[in-house]
Amino acid sequence: MQARKPKQEHYDPQRENNPYLLSSMLKCNECGRAMNGTYTMGKTKKDGTRSKFYYYKCDVAIKSKGQNCSNKKMVRCEKVDNIVLDIFGNATVLLNVLKTLYNYQKDALENNTAYLEKLMNLKTKLKKRKLQSRMLYQVLAR
Repeated sequence: MQARKPKQEHYDPQRENNPYLLSSMLKCNECGRAMNGTYTMGKTKKDGTRSKFYYYKCDVAIKSKGQNCSNKKMVRCEKVDNIVLDIFGNATVLLNVLKTLYNYQKDALENNTAYLEKLMNLKTKLKKRKLQSRMLYQVLAR
């Protein structure tokens, strides 16, 4: 007896190994509707096997056979997915750079604050010394 998968609210067994990461998120240039995954079968190889080639295509064009949307273009899943993953990878690098810059600025501000506090303490001490030296001068001048 096979163990059942835990029941999930929106579990769809067909999507478990789905190569279409961006289905319904991509929009058709012609009609603006969702693009969903489809595939074509490659030529039969010498060993008798055939490869599947995965694409995104306009959902309306697929269902209406081109009557409601004239977009017949299919976009390779691998190509689009790699572009999106590159964008997220670049965004991650940028985020790390921004975090580093933020930390540098925060450290500089903390160091600047500590420096300003020391400077204020020195100014206070200097005022006290000036006052003491004036008082001493007045005492000696009598």
